[in-house]
Amino acid sequence: MDRLPRSRRLAAFSRIGRGSSFVAFGCATLLSAIAQPVSAQLLHHDVLVELASLNARQTSGVKASAAMASVLARAAWPYVSAEAYAVLVNASAQDEGNASASQFGARSELQLPTLSFAPLEIVGSQTRFGALENGRGSQTTLIGRQHIRRDNAGLFVGGGRASVRREIENARASNLETGVWGTRNSVTAGVTVQRTLTTDWQLMEAAGYFLTTPARAYQVDDLNFEVRAQRTRVHAYVLQSWRRGVGATSGSSRATTGGATWHVFSHWSLSGTLGSQQADILRGLPAAQIRTLSLRWQLAPWRAQYSAPVRDRVRTSLSGGDALAREAALEQTENGSYLVLRVVAAADAVVEVAGSFNEWRALPLVYDGARFTVRLPLASGSHRFALRVNGGDWRAVTGFARVDDGLGGANSLVVVP
Repeated sequence: MDRLPRSRRLAAFSRIGRGSSFVAFGCATLLSAIAQPVSAQLLHHDVLVELASLNARQTSGVKASAAMASVLARAAWPYVSAEAYAVLVNASAQDEGNASASQFGARSELQLPTLSFAPLEIVGSQTRFGALENGRGSQTTLIGRQHIRRDNAGLFVGGGRASVRREIENARASNLETGVWGTRNSVTAGVTVQRTLTTDWQLMEAAGYFLTTPARAYQVDDLNFEVRAQRTRVHAYVLQSWRRGVGATSGSSRATTGGATWHVFSHWSLSGTLGSQQADILRGLPAAQIRTLSLRWQLAPWRAQYSAPVRDRVRTSLSGGDALAREAALEQTENGSYLVLRVVAAADAVVEVAGSFNEWRALPLVYDGARFTVRLPLASGSHRFALRVNGGDWRAVTGFARVDDGLGGANSLVVVP
């Protein structure tokens, strides 16, 4: 195949590039919000360490087995939540020798009090490829998404840009995406659609996509359908995706991936994934059949919310279950201040809250079809409280600072002006 002329390749991104230009503005807005003094109070922090084993067979026929080590740190402030991760991979590929790769990334979300229903998300990552022939180089990706969320549903629009450096030739990619999701009875389902342009002919040809006539870039449309479900200590998901070439791009494919996470103990989890994945064009990941098994240790005790392995977090675009989802929030109105709890648990569970505001009497939360909720009026001052599920140990919630309860556990602390 003839190489794409540089001038024609770059021209292909003018249309879609305009759609993702808000990313730079979003970064500036996010940095400005982080600098505000009002965001100084740390509400939540956590660290994850994960070891994983992966077996993959790429569409091109190359087989590989890999060992992965991942670290993820995350924190939340009143208006900003953030997380940073690092993934290191060492693989032994069939007929290709050893290969290594690393990915470093960060995700931040800005949620202003007056626009709490419309958070802005910024995701950035850099992948460095190892010693595989035609695979040396790096990939840099920046994605921005504007969300609109309600309690049980939401939508988002966004776009991203990526640049890849390889031994043979550099390339660029750009996309626009939109999606919707909804939650009912501890099940979250979402649909996303996206259009992507790329000049990464190595990645596309390895996935079975070709240009039938000279064109500025490869162009594909994606449709993704994802379902997540949780039951007590087990979270599971299924992702079905379809891709087809558009215009001069010939080819089509589909992929199905399923996985589950089992929270064995308070700080330990096991995860497994089985199925196929489309080539991730923005991050330079090839299409492949995959099998993974991972063990994870988490600093904070397990919480009843969706919690994907680190390696999966860089691929998903369904935003119904956030890594930093808050179980509690302080709502301030003209009529006073209220503590609002929204806890995800099995529909037949018994969820209770107790605190200094009610002399530590257990108060049951009400199931609304998706979460257990309660709205409690609070007077000015500091209040401690804790949560328990099915008569288990009392624990702190996500969304507020944690303080020692003097009994080997932790309470949550909320301060009302």
